[in-house]
Amino acid sequence: MIGRSKDAGVPLLSRKVSRVQCLIALQRDGSYILVDLHSTNGTRVNDRLLLGKEAVLQVYDRIAIGDAQFIFKML
Repeated sequence: MIGRSKDAGVPLLSRKVSRVQCLIALQRDGSYILVDLHSTNGTRVNDRLLLGKEAVLQVYDRIAIGDAQFIFKML
């Protein structure tokens, strides 16, 4: 889980981030999805705004949460 909450696995200390913003989950088929948890400002994947929706993640997808930006990459 990603969010402003101190209990988030990835805490982001920004007022532009919801306490519980989104989560990234491994699916049974080995793919990963990002689920926006009805955050106030939404979560972006490759500039596509997710509001309470999910997106299947691909390597090198760009994730934007508040002012933070990430690149999804598996090692």
